Amino acid sequence: MVQQIRVSFSFIIVLCIGQCLRTAQLISLADTKNATRPFSLHIKRLVCIDAPYTESTLQECRAILRRNQTSLLRVMVVVPKVYNYAMLQFRLHYKYTTYQPFLIDGTVEACSYLRKPNHDPTVNYVHNVMIEMLPSLLYPCPHGVITENTTYNITTVFKEEYAPKSVPAGEYRMDIRFSSKANVTLLSLQTFAAVRRKGILGSMCTEVLLIITIFLIKWQNSHGEVIANEADLKNFTRPFTIRVTRLLCINMPYEETVVKECRAILRRNQRSLICVTIDLPKVYNYIMLQFRLYYKFTSFKPLLIDGQVEVCSYLRNPKRDPLNTYMYEVLKKLMPNTVHPCPHGVSVGVVEMNLRLQLCLHDFQNKTYAERSEFKEEYAPKSVPAGDYRMDLRFASESNVTLQWNQLFFTVRRKGVLGSMLEW
Repeated sequence: MVQQIRVSFSFIIVLCIGQCLRTAQLISLADTKNATRPFSLHIKRLVCIDAPYTESTLQECRAILRRNQTSLLRVMVVVPKVYNYAMLQFRLHYKYTTYQPFLIDGTVEACSYLRKPNHDPTVNYVHNVMIEMLPSLLYPCPHGVITENTTYNITTVFKEEYAPKSVPAGEYRMDIRFSSKANVTLLSLQTFAAVRRKGILGSMCTEVLLIITIFLIKWQNSHGEVIANEADLKNFTRPFTIRVTRLLCINMPYEETVVKECRAILRRNQRSLICVTIDLPKVYNYIMLQFRLYYKFTSFKPLLIDGQVEVCSYLRNPKRDPLNTYMYEVLKKLMPNTVHPCPHGVSVGVVEMNLRLQLCLHDFQNKTYAERSEFKEEYAPKSVPAGDYRMDLRFASESNVTLQWNQLFFTVRRKGVLGSMLEW
């Protein structure tokens, strides 16, 4: 991420809305310039905590509230040293009765990103927004003193059009900390923001951020306490219930695969059974997974999660990302017959020898993948908003031929009558 002392301030805003929405339904830079949003976003407060700092001098840190205008954000910090390394730590909080960690929790080394930007769509989105907000401050390291103390004087605003097209209503707090290689705090901020749907009815709705997807999705910056670790998957309980209501395979029949079963079996007082059986008559060393999450307002609308990942490359070389590791562990439990490195598909030259020493050679035998599983609440993050969701998942070959296209419908409810009512 384009982050450093110079960007200290705007990053907090961008992360509060952009990075917080991370794995998300992102907008293009063209969209940011002229698109309107069905919500209002208001920065209420900006606080620099843990001051004074050892290696930097904070001179100003505040949000200037303006009637009928976007809040003005001001940060001034003097940096008397040269920095070629700046670590950014960030954590998003959502206000229930108190502020609780909520999905976004991670770190990124800013200078390395500025030297060599990666291909993460969210990070690039944040970078593009910051170019709009802070064009004079976005340059590679080093930062800090050159011939004399460098003062970073930032005055900017965060416009609603910079945010994704759909943002849940509620009260948020984004904690941002910049530190040196020696882990000395250079700047630590807390930004408080409120998001409201436009209109009286809309502002009353507290549709909050979403559930983690059930299948293999690549997020690179979302991790932390709200994500269950492998031990949590075994015995951790959640204050909500997840109910799979329907599973569809759409746009059938497919050219290169045969779907034999695709349904959710609803069971009284038990979790729904997710059943998929599919024949693959070819060998695949490349499988692209495209995914998009929808939340039901009056109808299903895209909500934050929108991306793709090449499955075979990930399975060959999993990235050392806590969330990817978590997802991999969940998928191993959900799909034990399917989660293995490529190739996938037809079995070529499978040799079997039985106890009577009879040799059977099966050339070009169709490979059938059959899974019957259930999604348990303990697989999900520790806090999930109530509501109705739909996850679209499309698996495609290297030539972009659809192998399978699923729509999974599910509901999330807080446990207890009062809890369910408060989440709606």
